[in-house]
Amino acid sequence: MTKQRGRKSTEGMAVVRLASVRRPLKPPAEMPMKAKAIFAQIVASCGATHFREGDAQLLAQYCNAAFLAGYYAPLIGDADNPGAFKAWESSVKLMGQLSTKLRLAPSTRLDPKTVARYDPPCIPAPWQAEPNVDF
Repeated sequence: MTKQRGRKSTEGMAVVRLASVRRPLKPPAEMPMKAKAIFAQIVASCGATHFREGDAQLLAQYCNAAFLAGYYAPLIGDADNPGAFKAWESSVKLMGQLSTKLRLAPSTRLDPKTVARYDPPCIPAPWQAEPNVDF
């Protein structure tokens, strides 16, 4: 079908185009339950068009790494678990690498020119601050 040249007719503009709604990604069946909860939380916190079907396995590995990092964090420094720090460290490194690939890190999903528009100030504006009456 060729594209119409020139102005569009009123009949052509009257066509209502329905946007397709993407379903949220489902976690793979073989994931642990706690990793599935992390998966669902991440998918729910991102927009509907953020992830594609092909991202499911990569996101699953990120969630497994997050689960393992949370598992090993309280065991660090415990005499019974000397390898806990190394396991935690490798999980956190993997999370950092995968977060950039999945565009979960703020530096990969925000444009540096418009970051200031998205972040609300953490201090009140001068006209909203409580007056200091101690003289």
